[in-house]
Amino acid sequence: LYAHWSAISYKVTMNLNYGNVPETYTINATYDSVIPDVEIPERAGYRFLGYWTGTTDRSTQYIDENGHGLVTWTTTGNTTVLYAHWELITYTISYNMQMENVTHSNPTTYTVEDDLFTLINPEKYGAEFIGWTIGSSTTPSTSQSIDTSQAKDLTITAHWRGTITFHIDNEDY
Repeated sequence: LYAHWSAISYKVTMNLNYGNVPETYTINATYDSVIPDVEIPERAGYRFLGYWTGTTDRSTQYIDENGHGLVTWTTTGNTTVLYAHWELITYTISYNMQMENVTHSNPTTYTVEDDLFTLINPEKYGAEFIGWTIGSSTTPSTSQSIDTSQAKDLTITAHWRGTITFHIDNEDY
């Protein structure tokens, strides 16, 4: 006569931990085995850091940023919840002014939590600013707003029309 034992599997609720009503799903964790790997969740503008036992503190991490299980499951009962932790990503805004000695006071970074903003147009003596283009856009606009929900690095180009000024007898023409 031999006794046979099999490990018990427990349901673990994975809480994505954002929004007013956070999305959840369940996985099965087998007692005395490493918690299984999970698919990495996505959230625009944020980097996934892993699943932890606390909502805001980083008490015990069970799953890493790559979705790999880290801890041997030794909890009993089906009421365990693990919470995703997120890091806000800062995106870079690069400006191609296309002229020397032109400065601007526009932001050089943004996050998805920033409000929509409109670019401040630069000025350059001897040139007329005709607008900005973003990325592969080809039509310059002097009223260019940045939608911060796009969650990516941006390249913004200034476009100019040259002017010629003649200075004769202390008058500009």
